[in-house]
Amino acid sequence: MIKTCLIALAGLLLPWAAAAEVVSSASNGFSVRNTGQLAASAEEVWEAVVDVGGYWHPDHTWAGDLGTMTIDPTVGGCFCETIPGGAVEHARVVYVDRSRLLRMEGALGPLQAMGVSGTLTWTITPTEEGSTVELAYSVSGFFPAEGGMVAIAPAVDGVQREVVERLLKFVETGSPD
Repeated sequence: MIKTCLIALAGLLLPWAAAAEVVSSASNGFSVRNTGQLAASAEEVWEAVVDVGGYWHPDHTWAGDLGTMTIDPTVGGCFCETIPGGAVEHARVVYVDRSRLLRMEGALGPLQAMGVSGTLTWTITPTEEGSTVELAYSVSGFFPAEGGMVAIAPAVDGVQREVVERLLKFVETGSPD
């Protein structure tokens, strides 16, 4: 009983706590979804989402330097990272509805070296209390490890959950840490 109360209290005290879910997974693909609630407006959340260097985790970059991460929120724009000796395109922007939806196509992280493609969608919904933000990522293709895509879906969900938690904290406090 005490443990349950402490968990409930922590949820009230941490408005940036995110909900995570592997929506579906099969040998040839998976879909994950992570959501969170904020007291901020949809416009404030949008500005934070496109300021990817403000919240992304440096462990999930090629260079370890968040200052080199950018999102150009225009159709054809790049979710890119400058690395020593070059650059990485993490995803390409394919749909923009400012302060509501940002969709990109790309295989993130180690998925980039495999025969897969992915669609990453940020959805921002105004609420009476502020906004809801959702990050959905669907990936399909060939994953050569034992168990195929089913094996990697929980790890990708964990990274995406961390991304959303850091974004929420960044919006609420100005720092993702």
